[in-house]
Amino acid sequence: MRKITASILLLGVAVWLTAQVPAGYYDSAKGKSAKELKTALHLIIREGNRLSYGSGSGKTWSGFEQSDLHPDGYVWDMYSLNKRYFPGGASVPGGMNIEHSVAKSWWGGTNNDAYKDLYHLNPSDVSANSARSNYPLGINQGSKFNNGSIKVGNNSYGTEYSGLCFEPLDEYKGDFARAYMYMFTCYENFTWSGTSAPSMLVAKETWPMLRPWAKNMLLEWHKKDPVSVKERNRMAAIFKIQHNRNPYIDYPELADFIWGASSSGGW
Repeated sequence: MRKITASILLLGVAVWLTAQVPAGYYDSAKGKSAKELKTALHLIIREGNRLSYGSGSGKTWSGFEQSDLHPDGYVWDMYSLNKRYFPGGASVPGGMNIEHSVAKSWWGGTNNDAYKDLYHLNPSDVSANSARSNYPLGINQGSKFNNGSIKVGNNSYGTEYSGLCFEPLDEYKGDFARAYMYMFTCYENFTWSGTSAPSMLVAKETWPMLRPWAKNMLLEWHKKDPVSVKERNRMAAIFKIQHNRNPYIDYPELADFIWGASSSGGW
């Protein structure tokens, strides 16, 4: 019993240490704001490793086994309420596949670092992934799809976009907002002119890049659903693999210094 307790304690310490921001990691972003701050973060977090895409050793599903294991032992699926289990060996659980939370078609679907980046990839129920398609985030009534976890329907947030969107549970809205902000920062050099991207983004623009309705919604979700233990643990696991971090999880106030009321002052 003492050996088991000690092992659990050591594991907890290891996770805590990995979750800490490495000394000097964000130094080049200090004192900056708005466009300058976003680009400084881009230059920091674009560096690192990306696993090969798919299942098997050294690929995406081997990463999910580390980053998306629910404390109760099943796969942590933000797209459905189903409880499925990792079969081991980085194999795909039945009825699941890989979901790009930021649709790959938005940058043309090129198999690049963004295509393989665990910070926006999630294990997902196949039917939910299909229903979600390449739609942007938004608020809707679930007229096209509703499995109790995500809804698909016409967006009612703001007045700029009323097309189809997908809406996650409230408890995951901050997770998705921070994943999107990470992607639009890490890969701000993309043109982002693919299918459906213009509904949230301005092509070939690095800042503010987000259209007003999308900026307001992401900031709102970011604040209403603060960073959770789940997110910090997930980032610790991904950091060990990719060697880069999500700054909006480390320092949530960064979003406000880039897109919000603090964007006129230095971080």
